[in-house]
Amino acid sequence: MLILMSAFYAISTDNPRLMGGYFIFMIVLFLSAGIKGRKKQIWLAAIILTLWGTIFSQSLFYAKMPRTILFSLISKDTPFVGAFTGGLNFYKEGIEYGFIQAMRFGITLTCGLLVCFTTESKDILRAAIRLKVPYSLSFMVSIGLRFIPLIVSETKTVISAQRMRGFFPMRSGLIKPIKTARIVLLPILVNSIRRSSMLSLSVESRHFGRKQAFYLPREKKENIFINIALFCLGLVIISMGIIKALYFLYLSNFFYLSQLRVFYFLAEKYI
Repeated sequence: MLILMSAFYAISTDNPRLMGGYFIFMIVLFLSAGIKGRKKQIWLAAIILTLWGTIFSQSLFYAKMPRTILFSLISKDTPFVGAFTGGLNFYKEGIEYGFIQAMRFGITLTCGLLVCFTTESKDILRAAIRLKVPYSLSFMVSIGLRFIPLIVSETKTVISAQRMRGFFPMRSGLIKPIKTARIVLLPILVNSIRRSSMLSLSVESRHFGRKQAFYLPREKKENIFINIALFCLGLVIISMGIIKALYFLYLSNFFYLSQLRVFYFLAEKYI
């Protein structure tokens, strides 16, 4: 439910302050979840690369008008390159737009990793079924999430084995990428196929797909304070989405009521 609300919030809000505030809220929620070690490093690296890449690309290739040039990376007067590209400039409006887009990615990424790092696959399966997702699809998603750490572990094992034989994938990948990919990815692919075959035989022997055959572990006792917080958060986000939709209909000349002017004002100035 938190992922759905965060995704809906990210696409329905354009205010940088609200976006940044919710992103900070997700960071606090992530840090307070007790996630440590390698997982926190993965999250930090993903966030830094996402924010930097989004803001940098949008500031450099912003196409809307007006545009304010902060400084030029390549002047349009530069021989050949400048004439070919028309110049590469960093735009102020592009940085602002890139910041908003980076917050969208940061919110969904942080929320997704939070759920992935703190939720077991059986809990994800139970939640998907309660949301009326078909059992076969829910089962495949939960199994896919369980396979991710297995593939990461398998990759580390293959790289360690190649290093013991005198082959360094990180170094050779820049010089001979095709050969390196074949040497590293082939054993990973073979082991993944072997695991998948064993898994398919296992689930088929348990009559996978029959409604009376699957078993869900007993649910944990729900925390009423978390449920109340999620309900309030969901109510606020849904209200913002409705206001944004009404404002969009007003701008598109599809629907307008003078009684809703206060909502149009809120959508234009604050949402």
